[in-house]
Amino acid sequence: MCQGAEKGGPRAAATAATCAGARPSARTGPRFGRSPRNREGQCERAAAIIPPWVRQNGDVPRTVDKQARRRVVADALFRIAAREGLDGVSMRTVATEAGFSLGAVQRYFQTKDEMLRFAFEQAADAARERLAAIRAAPGGRAFPEELRRAMLAYLPADEGRLAEARIWAAFHAEAAVRPAFADALNELDAEARANLRTAIALAQRAGELPADRPPEELAELILVLLDGLWWSAVRRPPGAPLTAQRGVIDTAIAMLTAS
Repeated sequence: MCQGAEKGGPRAAATAATCAGARPSARTGPRFGRSPRNREGQCERAAAIIPPWVRQNGDVPRTVDKQARRRVVADALFRIAAREGLDGVSMRTVATEAGFSLGAVQRYFQTKDEMLRFAFEQAADAARERLAAIRAAPGGRAFPEELRRAMLAYLPADEGRLAEARIWAAFHAEAAVRPAFADALNELDAEARANLRTAIALAQRAGELPADRPPEELAELILVLLDGLWWSAVRRPPGAPLTAQRGVIDTAIAMLTAS
């Protein structure tokens, strides 16, 4: 249901300032700035393209701190990026989407670049959580099964994950012209490589993967596969099945575990 905006931001997430799409650690707060007019039709359309880690504006606590309100602004930015790409993002459009006044947003972010970087960090946290699921845990599922589950989770198999993929596509495009974004993406990749190397080495010692392949090379291969699968899935025609991508994942796991 659409209502006036109550304030409420890995692996990164709510429709407009009046709509929903929740993140696990939601905050809530008093009305702040102008509330947009009721837009039921817009909410219904937008609700279908909200990443699961974007919060609903209605989920915000009565008492909120500056960081919580910054996350509300980031969630509004994500919703715009999912619909229009980063070209549609400005301080004013984000303020309108969040149900805040422009002056309120400028109290939390002095520039658009600062706002974009904060939003990127929120999305990167959501990505880290997903990558952390790829591990070899004693007594848990075997590494190949954990890897398969994580790779399948990366596929945009529903509208929420497709919106998340579009947001990441927008951030990757921005990295081509913004060194700070490129540095942040490289840092995230480095973390992923380190975590994968550790998990692969543990899996090799447990006999779940062949021990004759360097963990560094296998980690790089997995990241390349993830990137390729993700981009091919994002570019597919609307409504096209992900059968080919799922088949590639099964083939990749079989090849990685073959002795």
